[in-house]
Amino acid sequence: MRRSIGFILKSLLASMLPVGMALILAASTASAHTPNDTYWSNQWGPNNIDAPNAWNYQKGSTTITVAILDTGIDYNHEDLTGRVIQGWNFYNNSNVVMDDNSKSHGTRIAGISGAIMDNSTGIAGIAQTKLLAVKVCNFMQNCTWPAITDGIYYAANNGAKIISMSLQKAEYYDLAEIAADYAYYTKGALLVGVSGNSFIGGGQNYIPYPGNFSSVIAVGAIDSNDQRASFSNYGSKLELVAPGVEIFSTIRNNGYEADLYNGSGTSFAAPHVAGVAALVWSQYPTFSNENVREILKNTAVDLGSSGKDIEYGYGKVNASAAVTSNMLSSWRYNRRLTITGSTAGAQTNYQMKLTVYNSTGTDTLGNIYLGGNAKNDFSDLRFTKSDGATLLDYWIESYTPGISAVVWVEVDSIPASPGTANIYLYYGNPSAISVSSGTATFDFFNNFESDAIGSVPAGWIIDKGTFSVQSETLGGITSKRLYSNSQGAVIHTPSASYQNTAWEFDVYNQGLDSFGNAYQQSRIYFSYVNDNNLAVACQSCYLGGYLLSVAVGGVTTVNYDTGSSTVGTGILHYKVTNYNNVWTLYVNGVQIYQATGNGPTSSSFTTLYTSGSGGNAGSYPNRFDNFIYHKYVNPEPAWGN
Repeated sequence: MRRSIGFILKSLLASMLPVGMALILAASTASAHTPNDTYWSNQWGPNNIDAPNAWNYQKGSTTITVAILDTGIDYNHEDLTGRVIQGWNFYNNSNVVMDDNSKSHGTRIAGISGAIMDNSTGIAGIAQTKLLAVKVCNFMQNCTWPAITDGIYYAANNGAKIISMSLQKAEYYDLAEIAADYAYYTKGALLVGVSGNSFIGGGQNYIPYPGNFSSVIAVGAIDSNDQRASFSNYGSKLELVAPGVEIFSTIRNNGYEADLYNGSGTSFAAPHVAGVAALVWSQYPTFSNENVREILKNTAVDLGSSGKDIEYGYGKVNASAAVTSNMLSSWRYNRRLTITGSTAGAQTNYQMKLTVYNSTGTDTLGNIYLGGNAKNDFSDLRFTKSDGATLLDYWIESYTPGISAVVWVEVDSIPASPGTANIYLYYGNPSAISVSSGTATFDFFNNFESDAIGSVPAGWIIDKGTFSVQSETLGGITSKRLYSNSQGAVIHTPSASYQNTAWEFDVYNQGLDSFGNAYQQSRIYFSYVNDNNLAVACQSCYLGGYLLSVAVGGVTTVNYDTGSSTVGTGILHYKVTNYNNVWTLYVNGVQIYQATGNGPTSSSFTTLYTSGSGGNAGSYPNRFDNFIYHKYVNPEPAWGN
């Protein structure tokens, strides 16, 4: 009997994972990844374990090392070169780890687990990791217990997260079990072995060593019809099964091959499991080896008798289910979003802006189409780190019901250029309630919606005049705003750095009166020590123009003043950026001015709201909204494909 993943016993994994983890299967709108490798069509194994869907999320990380304890590896092979770490030869006690086996046994194992993907050459390995070559068998494929034992210690002590052992011994060896337990319980490695082939002593209802050790995952072989291979040993210690019949892989001297004899065996099933374990660990790097082992078991496709049985263990390893096992529950859809680093140094907790559309379309950079699967108010949007589980802060700046939303998300880590980072966007949960939070997303944020009408906003200090929060409909938009009808009123926020920062805010402008004077002068002081040390932007200053001015020690370093040039009316969105003392002014998304100049260096400055309305103060009050400042670099990190 074959059962779907929906019948998996999730409770066991839930009891093993850290608090807050949930085992789920998250849907993705992306199609399965198809490698461009020359012989991809010859590989039935990866498709059988759903690796192409897993590769949408994770292809493996070279920070993960998979140790191959075998006959060595042809580390010069075109599809393995650069990935193999030359370890040690414990069979001959030398540093020569080249595969000298005529059947290329170790090189085959290495290719299944970690051959280079998408290089238009050869095959696609399950996981794109480092491979540690540890030679414990001779050219005749004879492996000794002392060599195996030393090889396990060596791999564990040299950073291997996964130790793959496609070898079998009929007799028990206590020192080898001590080594395996050391690797598993002390060093936190995951050990993958085989259930054995029928020629090994003890009969087929028998699992040889080291697969029989409790610290080792015993893997059996199935054919392309998900039937246990005729040679595959079985028994109560069998844990998982994977493809192991006529497996196409790398062989020595840049060759590739699959034949019934040299390409069949439980030896070739084990590296499929090792590769999937590497994918899981790449996706969830904080997981323990026990977490990964439980995920492999509890996301396996049940074969044979219902539940764990002696012929198939917990079932066939499933790469896609394993990799997505810790993603958010209850969300029907997710998308992996890529960000490309832009600077020489990494960025942390950087705010990125994108637009999502609840319709069908072709994604472009920073524009994502959700196919009508999100809620009309976009309250079911969620963002996570690259692990698909840890939530990121985000803020929905604005939305048109059922059409689109402008969203900010604080990305936890963006590498230096040209590195890339991945995050996940989730949507499609009708019962979700919005957790959009500007306060959590930005270095400073206030849209005044949580402040009581008539109050002074929390965290703000009035220096002059009067300010209060009011609710008004302006330009067809009803919102709470900060309001002042005092001439020359001043209010400030707590101190904040102006370097490598962007400020954004909305003001409402009613243009000029009949005398040519501005109805409002809405000033924002980004840095204010005193009148000789400041950075200020002004809307409708001095007969209706724009102004950006920076001064240090009474000397003006940046000065932009449009004088009597009339600005637009209605709600205006201002943005001022400063990166390495390059100041830029934007109005409604259009760059107005840019100049270089030092700003105040005193640590005692504050960020200020000000308003001055001349004789029109009472009739035409100043209004401010959506005031934020956040990190800024130039060029900014970019959304990728």
